Amino acid sequence: MSIFVFSYNTYANDIEIFYAGVSYLGDSQYITKSYPFTSKINENLEGQFVLDKLTREIVKQTNNPLYSVNTNSLADLNNENQLTMTLAISSESTSIEQIDDSHRLWIQVLAQVFIFDFKKMQIVANQPIALSYVEVYPEAPSEELILNVFREQFFSQNSLGMLELSNALSRLKLNNSGKNTVQVASVKISDAALQVIPTTATPKEISQKAGENFTQFLSSNQGITMLPFVKGHAVGNKLAGKFSDGRVYSLELPEPDYAIDIEVTHFVKKIHDTKSAGTSWIYVARGRFRFYEPLSGQNIFEEYLFNGITKIIPASQKNIVEWPVYQESLFLLFDQFTKQIDIPDRNWLSIHAQSSDKFKELKKLKEVIESCR
Repeated sequence: MSIFVFSYNTYANDIEIFYAGVSYLGDSQYITKSYPFTSKINENLEGQFVLDKLTREIVKQTNNPLYSVNTNSLADLNNENQLTMTLAISSESTSIEQIDDSHRLWIQVLAQVFIFDFKKMQIVANQPIALSYVEVYPEAPSEELILNVFREQFFSQNSLGMLELSNALSRLKLNNSGKNTVQVASVKISDAALQVIPTTATPKEISQKAGENFTQFLSSNQGITMLPFVKGHAVGNKLAGKFSDGRVYSLELPEPDYAIDIEVTHFVKKIHDTKSAGTSWIYVARGRFRFYEPLSGQNIFEEYLFNGITKIIPASQKNIVEWPVYQESLFLLFDQFTKQIDIPDRNWLSIHAQSSDKFKELKKLKEVIESCR
């Protein structure tokens, strides 16, 4: 099912898109709670929101031959062909781990560049963005320090965040009716996996982050545009969001041609080596991945996959925060698996898959993903 029907050849040079600034996905009343640092740095200075002004300049400087972006005028609600663009921030995560006398700060921001029909409120195109920052400090990072990291690393003129936005804008393709669509339909966290999740996070938040990260890896590693994973931000097929200035919107999503169900089944650790200086642990993430056709219910690929990473815990370390390691192991599994789709490898499957006969299914999955390009 296509999202929006038009011909590249006929309209590519004539398509005008209006940039509407930064927005946040989710229920509008929980924006400051869901995005505490991003929303705090997005101040209204002299009648302009900081992030709106900054991203507008990046949009101006980016060249994409498929469309032109108008950053000066607002979209016309009376024009049914009016297309609007927003940088929609979908997730913000911050964690601090104490290691002896040091403190490890980890931050992740996930976002989507959306183009949508302003009147019909239907998505025309989207491109995911993932930003991460890791640094070790001698003292526990203060709120002001974390705010500065957000400003300098993600949201300054020459930051990694703005570079990723520019790259996303360059890659953005308006969806063509001839291409199949794919979407992460659901993410489930098993009761066993929930045992290692910190009390500061909810299963819904973990599921949302996992779905968005898998979408990001599959989209970037396979060069396809995916429908966004929105279970944590949507009711039915309606995706809710809120602009910097307080305006709210609700976008309609189509049903995908191909869907993905993910179940994170286990997080486990086992000792790899022990010495007087410390212990080396292997942290394993395991999940079930199912690719299928929603209309027919036919399975294309279904398998339990797992991945492990090694972490050395010094004998002197008293405060051990294990969740970031488990999460890293899970995301590395996402990255490796989505790369395997393009170049199926029997050896990789023999190490990371539960079964030994999934090579044909993986090759079939490759054909399906190729139909989405």
